[in-house]
Amino acid sequence: MPDDIRLVAFDMDGTLLRSDGTVSERTMAALTECSRQGMQLVVATGRRLASARRSLPPELQDLPSVFLNGAHVYLNGERIHHDPMPLDDARRLARLIEERYPHCILYADVDGRLYVNRPDDYPEARYVPSVHDMITEPPCKMVVTLGDSLPVDVLQERLPPGCKLIATAGGRWAEVVAPGVSKAAG
Repeated sequence: MPDDIRLVAFDMDGTLLRSDGTVSERTMAALTECSRQGMQLVVATGRRLASARRSLPPELQDLPSVFLNGAHVYLNGERIHHDPMPLDDARRLARLIEERYPHCILYADVDGRLYVNRPDDYPEARYVPSVHDMITEPPCKMVVTLGDSLPVDVLQERLPPGCKLIATAGGRWAEVVAPGVSKAAG
C-alpha cells in the first residue's frame, strides 16, 4: 500500500456492510492490514450512533466516527463535534411537511432522541403525532420520505435557508442537515 495514505474513511451502507448487514472477511482483513500499517480508520456514515454501533463488528466499535452525515463526530467515545440545524428552520420544515405533505414520513433527531410522525418498527424511533412539537432543541438531522406528491426538487425549493438536502436510497428518502454538514467536513 502507498506510504502516503494516513487515513481510511469508509461509509457503512453499501460500502462496509454487505446487503445482509455483515462485514465480509475480506473487508475485515483489508481494514486490519490498513490499521497494521499505521493508517487511521474512520467510520463515516449518515446513521445515528446507536444504529451504527448495532451494525459495526466489535473490532470497529471504538474507531473515530462521523455520524449523521457529519453533524456528529466522536473520538475516543466522546462527541467532539455537533452541528445542528437552526431551530426555527427545522421547525418550519417540520410544519411544512406535517401541513402540506401529511402522507410523508418525517423523522427528526433531536439531541439523541429520534421522533417519527407515524408508528414505525425502527427500534430507536418514538412515534409522536407532531414531530414539529417535539423540536424544542435544534435537530442534527431530519429525514423525509419522497414520492410523486413530494418530489426531491419540490422539497429542495421549499427548504428553509438553514437546511441542506441530501437525497438517498434511490430517491425515496431525503436527509436534511445544516448547510455546512458533510461526512468530509465532519
